[in-house]
Amino acid sequence: AVAESLRHFLLEPLGAEVVVYCQRQLPDDEERLRLLEATLGESLVRAVLYDKLRAEDYFGEASWTKACKVRGNWSNPGNRQVLMNHCKLKTFLQSEGLLDRYEIFVFSRCDMMHLFPFPTSDDLLAALDPSRDVLTQAGHEFGGVNYNLAAMRAPLVPEYLEGPQRIIANGFPNSKTYNIERFMGIVLGNNGWRNLRM
Repeated sequence: AVAESLRHFLLEPLGAEVVVYCQRQLPDDEERLRLLEATLGESLVRAVLYDKLRAEDYFGEASWTKACKVRGNWSNPGNRQVLMNHCKLKTFLQSEGLLDRYEIFVFSRCDMMHLFPFPTSDDLLAALDPSRDVLTQAGHEFGGVNYNLAAMRAPLVPEYLEGPQRIIANGFPNSKTYNIERFMGIVLGNNGWRNLRM
């Protein structure tokens, strides 16, 4: 049902191609990936499962240890994987030459149930300023940005995906408590971007 909702409500209105890029988590991950491949058909450009990494190894032990002094759920075991996935996805899209292939990028959890049609590509091109606009789904912000579904023009993609790595390397703007939504809000704030919600 989730894969079909992705196809019907997100991909078809956009006329989109798809990259599935995710971490191994469950024993039936390969089976889930085959289901996505069957549902998405020719719209699927790439499908990659990669093994989980340790945040200390990926971000560097010193940077990660220092960053973790800032309290909040942003660094819990699940959310640290989300942050690494953003950064690894940027590297993957660059290495595959995909960042230059599209005008619009939409990032969505592959287990997210879509219940209404997404705007068309023409609508997004008309609405999104390529220098500052990130469109997200209203709700689930918890004081920050709902990163579960985000759309933007191509020029913003590298900085958006690399944003978590920059924050962990360079530090937080203050020492307050951060959930992952507030963490992703820093990514937009550091770049002076606007969060449009639908």
